[in-house]
Amino acid sequence: MQNDWFMEQIEMMTRFLGKVLFHKDLAPEEFQLVDAQSFSEGDLTAITVKRLLSQNRINEAENLIFDEIEKEASPRMLKIACDFYGALAQMEESRLAAADFSQEEVAQGIRDIEDLYGISHLESM
Repeated sequence: MQNDWFMEQIEMMTRFLGKVLFHKDLAPEEFQLVDAQSFSEGDLTAITVKRLLSQNRINEAENLIFDEIEKEASPRMLKIACDFYGALAQMEESRLAAADFSQEEVAQGIRDIEDLYGISHLESM
């Protein structure tokens, strides 16, 4: 029961970020890291994150995202981070655990992204 509540909170945070930042209500099935319509060579980070995620190398993907944001906190990196955490929020807990990751780390990652971009936390609204 608590697990369902926690997953709902994570999904709510990612939907909130999508709505506020991209003026789009993102449904779980819409989470994607690369938009084929606007693909360019600059999407190497998104492709790498997607590949790492498909290999269940979640920690490496998360580290890459934060490394890139540290270089430049661009809107593109914010979208990649939102899509990444949205995808994680949809994963089974067992898959997260197999990658040495947890739902709590997903929520913390979202809060860290909010902090880096100066976005007010959903809880304070």
